[in-house]
Amino acid sequence: TALSQSVARPTFKEIALVFSRDPESGNFFVGNPDIEMSEILNLDLRVEWAPSSGDQLAVSFFSKQIENPIEFVNLGVFNTARNEESAVLYGFELEGYKKLGNLVPELEPFTWGFNFGYVFSKVSLSEDSQLIRQQAGLSTDRPLQGQPEYTFNTNLTFDHEDSGITASVLLNVTGQMLYTVGGRFESNLTPDIYQRPFTSLDLNITKKLSEHWSLNFRATNLLNEPRQRVFEGGLPFSVTQVGTGYSLGLSGK
Repeated sequence: TALSQSVARPTFKEIALVFSRDPESGNFFVGNPDIEMSEILNLDLRVEWAPSSGDQLAVSFFSKQIENPIEFVNLGVFNTARNEESAVLYGFELEGYKKLGNLVPELEPFTWGFNFGYVFSKVSLSEDSQLIRQQAGLSTDRPLQGQPEYTFNTNLTFDHEDSGITASVLLNVTGQMLYTVGGRFESNLTPDIYQRPFTSLDLNITKKLSEHWSLNFRATNLLNEPRQRVFEGGLPFSVTQVGTGYSLGLSGK
């Protein structure tokens, strides 16, 4: 069990009064110099079970109370960052690792792992934000911007010490989340924008060449699934498809 207090400071992008453009979405963004850092009270409870060497199962419960959470707001012409009154979120995470050699000796180099997390979040709005949402016909009961409802990750790792080869396949699923909060720009009211669930698949292979040198190959977003964002109610806002990325690197230490 752990109880802690932390802060989340705004990034340079969030605080600088400078226009920039997101290369992935094409959206324009301008920072807010009046933004304040967030203060977070964290409560965590974790239970672990290790039935044998290399195997582990753990479950975690957590909650966060956030003062002045920083959120991205859609103003129609561009997006910006803004503090909200407060937010609370809580949930659980289930994770596990299994050395497959404990089941079948021939699978000794393989390890399988996974984690699943579910989060409930709710924002307490300022009076100004409540008024804006009521004027726009939006619900005043909404989740925290940028917080997915759930995440799921699973990976299969091959680690062969004699050949110096390590390879991993990683699957990630991100649940629906509030992408940007609706807002008001002059007399124009803008709706919330949600991002639908998104799945990605990555591959990473490393070959140890010597004691000090290794070669690494990485392929990201192999499924090339589009990111779909919609206005509240389901009308499409944008669909972006960034393609699959490949990289080859040589590293020394």
